[in-house]
Amino acid sequence: MANYQETIDKEIAELKARLEQLSKTDISKLEEKKAKLQEQINAIDNEIAETLKAAGIETAKPKKEKGATRERLTPIEKDSDEWNRFTKHIQKQLSKAPDGLNGKALCASFSTEPLTPTRKKRYEVVINAICKKTGKGVSTRYFLK
Repeated sequence: MANYQETIDKEIAELKARLEQLSKTDISKLEEKKAKLQEQINAIDNEIAETLKAAGIETAKPKKEKGATRERLTPIEKDSDEWNRFTKHIQKQLSKAPDGLNGKALCASFSTEPLTPTRKKRYEVVINAICKKTGKGVSTRYFLK
């Protein structure tokens, strides 16, 4: 029995020593350092690509800096000028279509800019507030209330 206790105590001491050693090495600091070094590597890769391009040698495209890839749009506030403009536009579009329109067609009619999922979601807030809808999924149609 004493032999087991000694073994357990020894393992506990070893684990405590290992934990202490790991806590001294702050992982987050190492991750920050890695990110900074990666930025430097990307900058050097871009310099190499630009130098080779100036010399007329084609290479792979230089790496882009990581940034926000998603479009950020603020929600449309009720009773704002934008809300009223969209409401009038929706009513005009739906009055032309007695069979109703699907959400994509309505959203695409708002602007000439490409319809992204973020923009569609933003427009659908107004559409859902002022229209009645039938169907589910792709077959959803919107009508004037």
